[in-house]
Amino acid sequence: MFSSQRALLNPKFDGYKFHVLDAENSLSSISLPPPGITQSTVPNRNVTPSFEEVQSRIKHNHLSISRSRTNTAAYIDQGGTLVIVELGTEIRFYPVFSCPQPVSTVSVTTPIDYIVEYPVAVSLENDIWLVSDGHGWLYAVRVEPDDGGSLSGALLASFVNEDHTEGSRALPLHLHTAKYTDPQTITAIWSQHVPLPHDMSNLSGSTRDKSKHKHEYDVLCSDLPIPSSPNDSITPLNIKWRRRGETIPWDAWFDEAHNSVVLMAGSDFRGVDDVKKEEPKPAPDELAPIPRLGETLDAQPPVPPSVPPPPPYSWTQTSDSVTVVFPLPSSTPTSAIKVTIAAAHLSLLVHHPHSEDHNPASFPLPRYLRKEFWDSVDPSASFWTWDREGERPANGEPSFVGLLSLHLEKKHEGTKWSHVFRASGTDSTAPEDVEVPETIDPSELWKIRESLEKYTAALSEGEDASGLGLGKGLPSLAQGEMDEDVDSTSGTRVKLCWVRLNGEKWKDEAKSWPPTATVLSKPLPNSGGFKTSLVIKQDIDGLLFEPNSQSGTQTDQDISPYSIPWIHKSTYPALAFVLASKRDLKFAYHIGARIVLAFESGRAEIGGNVYMYHSADGNRWARQSILKIGGGTAGALLGVCSVLGEDGKVHVLCLCESQLFILSNLVTG
Repeated sequence: MFSSQRALLNPKFDGYKFHVLDAENSLSSISLPPPGITQSTVPNRNVTPSFEEVQSRIKHNHLSISRSRTNTAAYIDQGGTLVIVELGTEIRFYPVFSCPQPVSTVSVTTPIDYIVEYPVAVSLENDIWLVSDGHGWLYAVRVEPDDGGSLSGALLASFVNEDHTEGSRALPLHLHTAKYTDPQTITAIWSQHVPLPHDMSNLSGSTRDKSKHKHEYDVLCSDLPIPSSPNDSITPLNIKWRRRGETIPWDAWFDEAHNSVVLMAGSDFRGVDDVKKEEPKPAPDELAPIPRLGETLDAQPPVPPSVPPPPPYSWTQTSDSVTVVFPLPSSTPTSAIKVTIAAAHLSLLVHHPHSEDHNPASFPLPRYLRKEFWDSVDPSASFWTWDREGERPANGEPSFVGLLSLHLEKKHEGTKWSHVFRASGTDSTAPEDVEVPETIDPSELWKIRESLEKYTAALSEGEDASGLGLGKGLPSLAQGEMDEDVDSTSGTRVKLCWVRLNGEKWKDEAKSWPPTATVLSKPLPNSGGFKTSLVIKQDIDGLLFEPNSQSGTQTDQDISPYSIPWIHKSTYPALAFVLASKRDLKFAYHIGARIVLAFESGRAEIGGNVYMYHSADGNRWARQSILKIGGGTAGALLGVCSVLGEDGKVHVLCLCESQLFILSNLVTG
């Protein structure tokens, strides 16, 4: 599905050059109206969040864009109020709707097996917002100007995710996306944690966290009827379809061409009836073979595990010689050993008489007839020795293994041999042609280790490691970019799953489900109409892909999206490499083929950085810039999106706990 075009790659790319931004013209900030925003939710001492839930919360974007106004965004503050952010000649904040605070009807002694989700606001057409309070309630709100020139909100409808197993309580849900499917119906896509079995519900959080239960998550689709005028009634959420997976969707969007919703997550999502139940795996002591008629299994001795035979010899080399050692029975007489060393080949025969105390099969006696060396030797300077005792065991007992050593003088001094014999490691099936790795001599190994220790110490102390007066410390290009797992830890491995809005399956869903990729960046949430796209990791690069626009006709809705490849549009060279060094990466967003923004979450007191990587456009160098976001009284970064200003330019809004930062003049509109 994601195939690269060679012409769009940039193999001659050298790197990113630092470009200093004028902070006064590029960065501004304004305080949020109280009480600000928080990334904390009401704790539930009865439940420990799963790993997937923790990761989902870390990557959660608390800032939402408006589909009706290109200069508007929104967030839900600490008190549960929907706050509209409008960018005009100045930044204005409009608190338009406060979510009713839920009153729990469950006794404090009753175990609760769910965790409150983050509140979410999703913009729809005609200034309608669908708001989730995180406790299981959805509110459809219309935002409109009032008589004073400000903005206010009117509640149109309320919906609740009822838990039918525990009375009338509401179950928290995570709202992902929503849209109008007809003038009076909103289709919402949301997810929730699959309740744990009842036999685990009474366990404490720490006990449940250690259990072997596999967490699962449902993605659900609901149609919400929206009245034309405000309505005070509460409508339970209807379930149009349900899919189940092992992870929480990282993102979700509607595919109009296929009348589907796309789920991007670390696992696939199948129908609940299609989820395969794991068969119990018996322990080893529970396995028992079934005897055939007349078969007695108890009389059969256990089959010992197969042990691979040792190599027929060991060898090592120096710049001018090669030493090959063959193990032989210590009782082998010297007269039984026949060795002929020629310039290009070796002949070695060992004849050992059979005896009661020795089994020849335990020693594969060497037998080489004119075996060609890997390179030529000097026969006049080569010789062999036979040591009957070999190496004595540590207990002082006599050794049963002797060592036959061949000392071969290289004809071409300084030539490094890859093998002893030319046929070693090839397709030959002869037992003597197996590949035998070189054994490094202990003295040579010590020299290598000593030199490495000196080099490492010089680097750590800032000395000249080369000894050639080339300067101290690491090269400047390596400083701050060294990483043991560089280009292997960047990005998020995901699967793309298309689910039809009517819940029907695709014909080729079973065989093509689902395509996987490592995503480095998502499109920056925006109100400027940027196209759907993904930056996919390939080696150390980031390749920008867009859906195939040729499949956008209504007649193509029966064509499976799994069979339509995405189009490679551009390349961000070495993007995977530079992102791998960002250990505190919270968001990575791109604006088309122009720029990638990598945001650190940062700690509340010191904040984080935003790294900007511009497109190389086929050149050997590209621009890189950096600015500091958050920290101090501003708090940690919680959300990012972009809006269009009155000047037609793109402005990036960065939401922190008590301040809003605005990045300007990064790209043109």
